[in-house]
Formats: sequence, structure tokens, C-alpha cells
Amino acid sequence: MITFKSQAGGDVSYHKNVALDLLSMLGRDQKVPSAMYADDVAAAINRLQQQLAKLAAEQAEAGQEREAGEPDTAEEEDDTTKVSLSQRAQPLLKLLQQAQAANTGIMWE
Repeated sequence: MITFKSQAGGDVSYHKNVALDLLSMLGRDQKVPSAMYADDVAAAINRLQQQLAKLAAEQAEAGQEREAGEPDTAEEEDDTTKVSLSQRAQPLLKLLQQAQAANTGIMWE
């Protein structure tokens, strides 16, 4: 588990693999523990939002390709129970926005 913390809001915890994916989307290295200064939070928010938009576009394209092909009920069943990375990123995005508003940094461990 990796937990993101800021004085601006509550802690947000993720399984290690999800947290490392999110750190990459933020443009950060995968070093744990680490932190970012308040001055870096706005850029991290922008980068995360861009990466999430790119991911959503890729998922929409993959969904269209799947609809054009033969339906696989087992695959469709799995897709309905999965939580997307975009959904998982929302608590971290909210924490980053709170940190930006409070002009404070964020750390993870």
C-alpha cells in the first residue's frame, strides 16, 4: 500500500501497482517515499488530467473495436466489474486540488 498525504486533506491509499501507475501519470518517478512541493502541484494536476483524458480516449477506442467484433460474454463480464484507473485516480486528483488551494505540498509513503 502507498498512501498519499497532505495537510490540505485526508490521506488517500492505493495498492502499490495502482499508486505507481498514478505516479507515472503525474510525471513523477516511482520512488517511495517521496514528495512534491506546493509549486509543483498545479503542473501535476494538469499532467494527471491530460493522462486521464488520453486513457479515456484509448478506452473508448478499444470499446468501439470490441463492439465491432464478436462479443465475448466472459470478457464483457470482467469489464463490468473492473474499476478503471480514471475512477481510481479521482480521490488523488481531489487531494491534489485541495493541496493546490491550500498552497501546500503532498507526500507519499
